[in-house]
Amino acid sequence: MKKRTMIIAMIALAALLLAGCKVNFVTDINTDGTGTTGFEFGFSEQEEAMLQAMQATTGTTPDLCSELTTELGSEPGASIEEEKRGDETWCVVSMPFENLEELRSIYETQFDADIQRLEMTEDEKFYYDISMDMTDADTSQITAMGVLLDMAWKLTLPGSIGTNNADEKSGSTLTWDMVPGQSHQFTAESSPGGGIPTWLIIAGAVCLGFLVLVVIGVIVFFIVRRSKKQPAA
Repeated sequence: MKKRTMIIAMIALAALLLAGCKVNFVTDINTDGTGTTGFEFGFSEQEEAMLQAMQATTGTTPDLCSELTTELGSEPGASIEEEKRGDETWCVVSMPFENLEELRSIYETQFDADIQRLEMTEDEKFYYDISMDMTDADTSQITAMGVLLDMAWKLTLPGSIGTNNADEKSGSTLTWDMVPGQSHQFTAESSPGGGIPTWLIIAGAVCLGFLVLVVIGVIVFFIVRRSKKQPAA
């Protein structure tokens, strides 16, 4: 079974137990190409109360985070944490990567994503172009259940954010809304160097050097002129 199918199956499990589950696919990329990627899903206090009611009825504990731990036990480096965010509880699955090639491998093997471009160029530009096809039967079944899934793809890039097709931008984080049963394209550019292009730095250095030469020329001009005006001994 493909890893994405496994992930969608776990999302379906969460959706069946929690009628309005929130699911995020999250990637955080640092300037040096390291970072983390993974996914998370959250539920409210009301949904937690529903789980407790289910426990009282069935005599079992529907612990979704533990379920994820069992499923991801064989994944190298994968970790899962339970977080409280205000009134919501979130199960967060995180996988670290040491470079962009490792991120590419995770995208391809875990999410079955297609990578058109994922690189840092010599002109200090970062390019991100990823697509994810969710039109397969497993995802469509989730939609057919009538479950309200709030899904999003979240990406945090280093430096200044440039051209992108995200639905929302907050600082260095871009968010795309996702709909089960559809394909999605995520494109973005950033300048990890802080948004100052290399050519602009070079141009500034050239201008500064020219200004220094002009100042030196003016000083020499006045020294020579003054020496000519001095009377002969």
